[in-house]
Amino acid sequence: MSFFWREVGLTYLHVSNISAAALRRSLKPDAKLAALKREEQFIKMAKWANGKAGDVKLLYKDQA
Repeated sequence: MSFFWREVGLTYLHVSNISAAALRRSLKPDAKLAALKREEQFIKMAKWANGKAGDVKLLYKDQA
């Protein structure tokens, strides 16, 4: 027996993203704001030399 989402060609990650988006849309405004803050993504980069991290640079989603 296979999962229905796999039969239609979706991955588990895609189904999870769809479910999370549906849940966020159904939240009340105050909870929706808190959920959107948790959704922010960024990357922290540091150049390493001689075993020590150099300056840390944050790359946000819209900068990449």
